[in-house]
Amino acid sequence: MKQYLVLDFGGTYTKYALMDKGGAFLEQGKVPSQREDLEHMMTSVAPLKEKFAGRFEGVAVSMPGRTVRQPSTPSSRCWMCSGSPSAVESAHAQRSPRRSGRQ
Repeated sequence: MKQYLVLDFGGTYTKYALMDKGGAFLEQGKVPSQREDLEHMMTSVAPLKEKFAGRFEGVAVSMPGRTVRQPSTPSSRCWMCSGSPSAVESAHAQRSPRRSGRQ
C-alpha cells in the first residue's frame, strides 16, 4: 500500500500525518512550529524522517502563503497520486465545514 508523509506547516504547530493513497490517516500528530528560518523549520521535522523511515514513498507539504493557479495546472489532482484525488482533498472532505465566512 502506498503511503505518504504529509506535513502542514502552521504558525503555532506543524501537523504531520502518515496517510494512504486514499487519504486515510494512519498516524498523526503535531510538533511546535519553528519559524526562525528554514534550518530551524527542517530541524523541527527531522525526527519524523526517522520515525516513519521506510514507510512512505513521498512527502506532501502545505505552507501558508499566496498561491497562483496557472490555467494549465490541474487543481483537483495530486502529482503523487497518479490521477487519483489528492490525499489533501480527501482529508479536507473528511473535516467539518469551515468556520463562518472563511473559504
